[in-house]
This record gives sequence, C-alpha cells and structure tokens, in this order.
Amino acid sequence: MLISSEQVLRDIQIGQAITAVEQALLRMGAGLVSAPVSMGVAVADGTFHVKACTSTPPDAAGLFVAKINANFPANSATGRPTIQGAIAVFDTRHGDLLAIVDSPSITALRTAATTALVIRHLAPRDARVATVVGCGMQGRFHLEALQACGIQRVHLFDTVSPQARALAQWARVTLGINCEAVDDMRRATLASRVIVTCTPSRQAFLGADDVGPGTLVAAVGADNEGKSEIDPALLTRARVVTDLTAQCLKAGDLHHAPTSVVCGELADVVAGRVARTAADDIVVFDSTGLAVQDLALCELLVSARPPFA
Repeated sequence: MLISSEQVLRDIQIGQAITAVEQALLRMGAGLVSAPVSMGVAVADGTFHVKACTSTPPDAAGLFVAKINANFPANSATGRPTIQGAIAVFDTRHGDLLAIVDSPSITALRTAATTALVIRHLAPRDARVATVVGCGMQGRFHLEALQACGIQRVHLFDTVSPQARALAQWARVTLGINCEAVDDMRRATLASRVIVTCTPSRQAFLGADDVGPGTLVAAVGADNEGKSEIDPALLTRARVVTDLTAQCLKAGDLHHAPTSVVCGELADVVAGRVARTAADDIVVFDSTGLAVQDLALCELLVSARPPFA
C-alpha cells in the first residue's frame, strides 16, 4: 500500500496529529514504544537521515517504522523539494510490509503537532501572539498548529520576503488567522510570547536580546550538527527542554551549547514531570525529531487499511 502526501493530509487533521503524538509519547514512557533510533549520513550537498522505532502493544501486533529522508537545502533554488523521503511500515508479528508512506508530509505534520504539544504545556497561559521564523513547508504547518493552540496573531519572517508574504496571504485566506509578514525579526519576536524557528540556517540568528521574559521558543530547524538557529547565550539563559537530549547534543541547537542546563525531555513534559516554573521563564524546546512521532501518525494511517500488496 502506497500512501501519498495527498492521502496523508486528507486523512489526518492537525488535532488528530496532536493527540496521536501525545499518546505515543505517553506509551513510550510506559515501555510500549521502543527508544527511537536515529542516524545521519552527510554527502557533498546534503544529508540523509534514518529514524526508526517499534511499538509493542500487549494485545496486538505492533508496528516497526523506518523513515529515510534526504535533505538538500540548495534544491529550493531550482524548484526541487528540499526534503524527500519515505517511511516503511511493518508489523512486528510476522514482518509484513504494511505501507510505504510519503515522508515529507508526515514529517511536517508531526513536527507541527509536537510544537503544539509543547505550547500547550510550556507556553504562558495568556500567550496569544507568535512569531514564525522560516516560511517553508514547516512554517505552513506550524500556522495550523498555532491556530489549534489558540494563538490569535502571527508574525512571519523569512530572509526571502516574498515567501513570507505569500504564506501570510495563504494563512489569512485559508485559516482566517490574523497573520502578517514582517521585515524586522527582532521587533516581532520581542512582541511575541511564542517563537517558532523552522529554518535550514547553519548560523545562529535568535539571540538573548531577541526574546522577552516568559517566552517559549520552539527551535525546530536544527536537525543535524551543521545547522544552528539559537545563540548559545540564549540557551544558557533559558530553561531547555529537548525531544531527546542525547540526540540534541549530537544534532540539535544543544550541540552548539552543550553546557546548557537541560530540565527534561518531551516525554517528561507530556507526563507532567516538567512544567513551567515561573511566569518570566524563557523556555527553549530543542526539537530534532523522533521516530515515535512518525510512528504515531503511521498508526493512524494503517489501522483501517489492508496490508501492502
């Protein structure tokens, strides 16, 4: 069974994705999902990533998912997709191949859903204004996630200004959200209590002076050791939460500031073991992406479909 991006986006809404990711993280904490495995291979103009994990529900066959993504940032200049890939889904009872799933749509949807979870648990209760830095595919999906979290106004910033303006127009028309493209990133981030960075940047651009007290920063873009979005000075000033600390030390923004104090991981947040401790805390979520998130959405897709043939 081949599941295209169109089928993924037709069959899974952002609210479903948020719930599925949350439940998968809780199951991982209960030992029903294996620890996610990740590896990367660099080539001249990009990287390949492999992420995998299994579920082991006690009353049914589980799933094994393995995602292979190719990430080539320069592709955007020629109109080719930056990220291409596929997810192979097997059952763990007999090893049957159940589906081959489009990876970019799953990756974008589960990443935005994860950010929404973090916002719900760690953003200030009265947060209504957000800034998204980076207006590619991740920026588009994060607008839906922000809307699902009750964000009422969004600033968009991108070094390619027409891209920010186009996404803002899409958001106003399609989502009905108050959204505007801005030319001054710092002015926008200081006026926001939620900041999402989802860029392919290889140099940190969000510093300690760009973020006000009480702000949640979801740092999504740095998923290999060559990428960087958050200045180490901001990380050392903030309470840092990771999706998986060992992985972030290798590939996330934490890689560039390893002495930062990590307060916990995403599974701790969902389980209620890590929470915002003060209204003026700056919290940085270092997101590198976990196979358990892919598993969560693939479970939704294959549960009502026949095996691959």
